[in-house]
Amino acid sequence: MALTLYINIFINYANENNIFLFLQNTKKNIYVVCFSNGYIIMNLMLNMEDWKITPDDDLNPEELKQRVKYREMDADLLMGIKPKWAINIDEMYDKSGHPESGKYQFFECDVNKLIANADNLDLKFEKSLNGSWSDELRFLTTLDLWASGKPVDPPTISNEHSGKYSISDGRHRTVLSQYLGDKCIIISVPLFVSMR
Repeated sequence: MALTLYINIFINYANENNIFLFLQNTKKNIYVVCFSNGYIIMNLMLNMEDWKITPDDDLNPEELKQRVKYREMDADLLMGIKPKWAINIDEMYDKSGHPESGKYQFFECDVNKLIANADNLDLKFEKSLNGSWSDELRFLTTLDLWASGKPVDPPTISNEHSGKYSISDGRHRTVLSQYLGDKCIIISVPLFVSMR
């Protein structure tokens, strides 16, 4: 059973029994302190890395099949998958990010520089596939599309702050294209964001 479910059950129990919860979230840990009648009844630290792990047993048969397919795939075969970007509006899933919408432009971008200057890329692709299924599913769905020669929407870049950019859509696609050896990728940029 996933750790998240245990936490939700505990939070419901706490709410029903007048137990006050104090949660502090950092990038690596969640600190939980529980109070009842002015006394600390529980004090614990949960490692965020543990939350990012989805064991094989928690996956349904189709999900496990997809995970195992790429986990066991020959490294050369995996690296032979070439990213393909949907630059034709008819190929795009979200057509609002296409230049024909009048709100975006496409640019070719150095993927390593993009990743180095993005303020929200706290993930990476690992072939061992022993991490969070929510992240892995995004990676593997993209791999399935690229392996069959189908394009995916270019990542969308938004708001620049202090020299950094955010990838508002396509973080997993960006990281995966770098892993597969792409040097340049197509990105979709709102007209109001300046590219330097």
